[in-house]
Amino acid sequence: MNKSNYVLLASLFICQAFAQTSTQTPITLEQAITLSLKNGKEIKKVKASTEASKLQIHSAQNMRYPDLEVSGSYNRLFNGTDVNLKVPLPPSSGENQMPQVTPQHLMMAQAKANVPLFSGFKISNAVNQSKQYYALAELTEQSTTENVVYQTINLYFALYKTQQSIALLTENLKRAHQRTIDFEQFLNNGLIARNDYLRTQLQEANVELSLEETKNTLKNISTRLSTLLDFPSNETIVAEKANPVDILPTKTDDLSTRKDVQSVIKMDEIAQTTIKIARGNYFPSIGLTAGYSAIQLDKVIDITNATMVGVGLKYDLASIFKNRTEVNKAKAKKTEAEYQVLLVEDMAKVEIEEAYNAYELALKKNTVLSKALIQANENYRIVKDKYDNGLTDTDHLLEADVQQLQAQIDNMLGEADQTLTLYQYAYKTGKLLDNLQSGN
Repeated sequence: MNKSNYVLLASLFICQAFAQTSTQTPITLEQAITLSLKNGKEIKKVKASTEASKLQIHSAQNMRYPDLEVSGSYNRLFNGTDVNLKVPLPPSSGENQMPQVTPQHLMMAQAKANVPLFSGFKISNAVNQSKQYYALAELTEQSTTENVVYQTINLYFALYKTQQSIALLTENLKRAHQRTIDFEQFLNNGLIARNDYLRTQLQEANVELSLEETKNTLKNISTRLSTLLDFPSNETIVAEKANPVDILPTKTDDLSTRKDVQSVIKMDEIAQTTIKIARGNYFPSIGLTAGYSAIQLDKVIDITNATMVGVGLKYDLASIFKNRTEVNKAKAKKTEAEYQVLLVEDMAKVEIEEAYNAYELALKKNTVLSKALIQANENYRIVKDKYDNGLTDTDHLLEADVQQLQAQIDNMLGEADQTLTLYQYAYKTGKLLDNLQSGN
């Protein structure tokens, strides 16, 4: 048995051993997307962030409610405490002077409430800004979800193309190996020169090398996709041919569905609200105050049910000068946000245009590749007949074989890429999730 036979048997043994330790699990693209939405760790993380942003709204709304404080204290007084009453006590009977009083303790209890009436609109603007941040968090969640789904789609198509390439290379390797066996017999019978036999061995080795490199690529892609989907480690995903998404690519300037564009617009709104909050420091804070106090100075005085109500005013005069910097800083952030909107919109237009061009190119390439496959198959058939009849040499046969294999791989890749460009266009226009949901 020659070296090539040993290599083929070893490859078959390894494949069989791998098949025994790993279960082949076919899943569709739709199933892969569902798993990514269910198990995606990045999606779970951004959902938690959105929930935290939602709670921040309640935190801002709490500023509208009154502040209520309750305090109390008990103090032991040292000997020698002087008590001088502003209102003199009447002397005891038979005495011409006031009695000596030595208090032992002092107890105080107090309850205060402060209801904000006006704070320069800072509370209402803070609540409004918290709602804007929550809306931004929702957009971020949608954008992250769309990114994870698109990543899943790309990995799935990469897995499909790699698995199909392995199938084509494996089939070609079988043919190359059989050709090597036939040429070895021809060589032993003196029908061909030794260099013809060596060329067949070299081509078989080249195909085998390409197959091993493709298998390594398959392992890497499978690991990435399995990790993203949280797929069992003892199962191997087998990708199936995916159906195209229901969308018709057109040249459009509609950016309204792009989550990144919506996000920067929302950030511009937040910057405007920040200016309003900064300007609120120019105004005084007014609040309604109310309280209750109880005081007991041992042996001297008891004060209970001391209730009060009033209006409190607080105004920082220095803020007239200091706050100007904060307002100008907020305005600068607003200008930055406005330019960021323009930059993101320009980039979005470029990406949509490129996605449309990629789809147009895929259509044209597929037309050419389909013809090339027909031509390569016919060319190999003709060259094979000529070789069998002794009308051409080994070089032409091997060249025709390589051309046929390349045409088969290119045609398979072209069909997959055409479908993938539809998903890419849907993603770049911000309509990927909507189209997937409408298709289910």
